[in-house]
Amino acid sequence: RIWADFNRALRSVEPFDQWHWMRLLLVAAVRYAYHQSRLAVLVDALRLNAVWRPLVPAFGLSLVAFVEAVYFAKLREAFVVRAWCKSCAALGALEQQQQQYQYGKASCVFAGGNKTYCAWDVAFSFLAIYFGIMIIYHYINAVFSSPGIILSGEDNSTEESDQVANGWIVQKCMEARGGCCFINTAVNVASERRLVAMYPSASTDDNDGAKDSDHENESDDQTRYFPSPFTSYCKKCKLLRPARAHHCSTCNRCVLQFDHHCPWTNNCIGFGNYRSFFLTVFYVTLGAWYGFVILAPPFFQHMKSKFQKFGFSILLEHKTGLLDLPPPWVILKQAMTTGIEPDILLRMVVPLLIGACLVMTSFLVYHVRYTCKNLTTLEHSVILGMMKKELDEKGSQAFSETYQKPINPFDHGWRRNIVQAVGPSFLAFALPIPVQSRTPMVPKRKAT
Repeated sequence: RIWADFNRALRSVEPFDQWHWMRLLLVAAVRYAYHQSRLAVLVDALRLNAVWRPLVPAFGLSLVAFVEAVYFAKLREAFVVRAWCKSCAALGALEQQQQQYQYGKASCVFAGGNKTYCAWDVAFSFLAIYFGIMIIYHYINAVFSSPGIILSGEDNSTEESDQVANGWIVQKCMEARGGCCFINTAVNVASERRLVAMYPSASTDDNDGAKDSDHENESDDQTRYFPSPFTSYCKKCKLLRPARAHHCSTCNRCVLQFDHHCPWTNNCIGFGNYRSFFLTVFYVTLGAWYGFVILAPPFFQHMKSKFQKFGFSILLEHKTGLLDLPPPWVILKQAMTTGIEPDILLRMVVPLLIGACLVMTSFLVYHVRYTCKNLTTLEHSVILGMMKKELDEKGSQAFSETYQKPINPFDHGWRRNIVQAVGPSFLAFALPIPVQSRTPMVPKRKAT
């Protein structure tokens, strides 16, 4: 299909976007090679997807724990304290005169053997602990919280889930329904049904609302109002569901205000856990930038000394690349004996923080934009798809003259949208405390 569309685009009079088609053809080629090599059959036979999915959240938590542990065990005293505490800097200069002093290895102590403390050290340590707690708290909530699922049948059971006594249903982590390290999650049936009942709908007429969920209706009414304020019918789950609910093909269930399925949480992101997901992205971004700001000066100073000694080259002392990290077996030997040197850990952590800063900042910017407009990631992608389809049909000039932006009936202004997404309490935003269930946003108007 992609090859046919590619040939059609080559013969079209419309401008040809070579980078767009290069990306599509590359992805199609990789998928074709994957299926032709029979790896897909092996993966399905061994259920490898079901095995690695519950381990991804554990990997994310381990990255956070690794950075926190490295900071307090090695980097804090070796680089941060010496750079910001005057008494430590003076002691470092004295030690350098009295003995062969290697940067970042001496302990910051007074003559009596008591460790020194300064205001900068306390502040930096507090922020490091604070960001770590907030990230882990909201991350775990996003992993184990229900996104808001729509249950079918009076027996409250589904094909993939096992019913538990007292009105709870197990959501298996190996089916990407939340959970971590093969620890399943459980949802309360009464709570889920109460949330579905609270969710507003501009129409309760089955004739108007029973529509396919996977693709928004493309009638004039749907074009003018998007997201649709009408109920919809899911052919896969065979149930009527509230507005903005969609079926997730990964975990095979309908989710309220479905945003996307996140492999890092092994869970859908929907109305029930979007707040935790958003705050996880927010605090990971702040924490990554904080770590980069305090560790970047010694990192670049260390790399500068490397370049001055060995010249600017991809292969330096250890011949392992630009960062000049020792081979893995050398790092493992140091970890098991004397401990990994601070400068090596610095060259491991700072690139990780740089990558997190770039990726998470872009994620945060996108989700802030979506939140201010009260849109989900899926809804935004559908709008872009509608625009592209109309552009292909009409051409650029006619499109620019006739295109009308669809009205979002759930958009109540950026302030109310943000409050609805993250809650009105600043303490709940800044502290790791639970919040009461949020009320879904009511459409401003009724589509006619």
